[in-house]
Parts: sequence; C-alpha cells; structure tokens
Amino acid sequence: MSIVTRSLKTASTFLIHRKPIVFPSDTLYGIFANALDKSLVERVYQIKKRNPEKPYIILIRRIEDLNIFNVKISLLEEKILKLRGVSVLLKLKNPEKFKYLHRGTGKLAFRIPDDSLTLKLLEISKIPVIAPSANLEGKPPARSVDEAYRYFLEQIPLYFDWGFKKDTTPSSLIEVKDGKVLFLRRGRKEKQIENLSTDDTLSRG
Repeated sequence: MSIVTRSLKTASTFLIHRKPIVFPSDTLYGIFANALDKSLVERVYQIKKRNPEKPYIILIRRIEDLNIFNVKISLLEEKILKLRGVSVLLKLKNPEKFKYLHRGTGKLAFRIPDDSLTLKLLEISKIPVIAPSANLEGKPPARSVDEAYRYFLEQIPLYFDWGFKKDTTPSSLIEVKDGKVLFLRRGRKEKQIENLSTDDTLSRG
C-alpha cells in the first residue's frame, strides 16, 4: 500500500532504498528515483509509459556531483547551473557507462533545484535523482499528490504531500554551443540566462 507523508526523513529513506517517490520539485510534482540504479530508471519509464528514447533530467545538489557522471563542463555552463532552477545539457566523456540514462544521445541534462525543500531531500539522501514530471506520457502534469495518485496508484510506494502547485512553468533547458546559449526549452530564469557573459567559456574537466 502506498503512503502519503510530509516527512523528509521517510522520503529520503525510500530514495536510499531504491524506491521511486512522488515529490514536489522546484517546478512541478515529479517522480524521484535514484539515477544510479539502472533497473529503477527503467521501471520509471514503464510506470510513466514514457518514450524510451527520451532521457530524463537529473537533479543534483551541487556542481561537484557532476564528477559522478564524468561530464565536460565549461565556465559558462557552470555559471548557468549555479543560477539554480535551470536545466543544462552536458556532454558525457564516457557515454557507454550511462547509456541507460542518456538513451543513445551521449548527453545528459542536469539541474540544481531552486527550492529549499528539494535541495534538503537531496542533501539527506546524498544521491542524484531522475525527476520526470508526475504524469503519464502525453497527459497534464500532476499539481497535487491526488492527481499523481490517479495516474500511478500503488505503482509509486510514497507520495510526499506539499499542497497544490499553482505555477506550472517548467525550467529552462539550455545547451551551450560554441560559447553561445541555445534554448531547447524556454521557461524559468530566461532573462538571467541571457544576461550571463559568454567570455569565460573555457572547457573544464
């Protein structure tokens, strides 16, 4: 039987023990699951009935978490990630290792959440998570745990109830090419992204 909670400790315990949960992200309610567990990632694809060719965005606590994935990052990409709440598509140095995440693209999108609750969960759990929106493919995103439960029922063992999410604006998704920012999806913090300097895009890592 699924449980509904407001306990961060309980939610983090489920994540640590490799169980998916519905949790409010900095944008919408999402399905959070350990990004380092291949079988769990595949299970979330099945639960959402998601196109298997579409990668998930990964939430991380801080820039240093990128070391887990061995990515290439420029100074500009780092600055945009540090804005928080912006998803940045990064190239993997060793794409074979995380093929189950990038689905053949060789790239993964990362975001440091712009939300204290989400960040606290990540700090307690100490793991990067996939965080797709809590809905079936092609359906409206859930704005409450009740809406999420109607989609997934007992397939998700824990629902974290943080009320109704009014703002459904997604995160901006960007990619940096040749020192220029390309918007793959326009959303939050567009102006702040556009105002960042592109003078210090030396490759790092």
